[in-house]
Amino acid sequence: MTRLLHPVGLVALLAWAATSWVMIWALPNANQNYREIVYSIVAARAENEVRPRVFFEDFPNLVLYVRDLPADGHGWNDVFLADTRRAGQPEVFLARRGRLVLDRTERRVDLVLEDGTRHRVPQAGDEKYEVQRFKTMTLGLDPETVFPGPDCSRARTR
Repeated sequence: MTRLLHPVGLVALLAWAATSWVMIWALPNANQNYREIVYSIVAARAENEVRPRVFFEDFPNLVLYVRDLPADGHGWNDVFLADTRRAGQPEVFLARRGRLVLDRTERRVDLVLEDGTRHRVPQAGDEKYEVQRFKTMTLGLDPETVFPGPDCSRARTR
């Protein structure tokens, strides 16, 4: 009986080692590679799908329109952005230049607008129409709508 148990034990030990290797090393690396591939595909799509003179509506509650692309192919010229993320308080941004900034390590997506104005429609009961000039405006987009990761949405002005 012990003579039969040695080969069975050896096969069981090899199966245990192979399973442990898959669970400890191969599976986490494959999952990370999958996330990187998905991020690259979505990032390329987000950067390349914005076409001149076509409304881009893939980001929820945002409508982006650009008049043309610069000669170097990076960013956009004459940007119109309608932001309806805050219910009852829509904002419209007009900027000379804009670009999408993707931070791979922090899984963050920012829409950077330069040299423009922000127009805020008054809420019910408020009679003031707001116009604010800015040199640079960074709008944080919901990363869950662009790629998997933690919520890093925010907006800041310089």
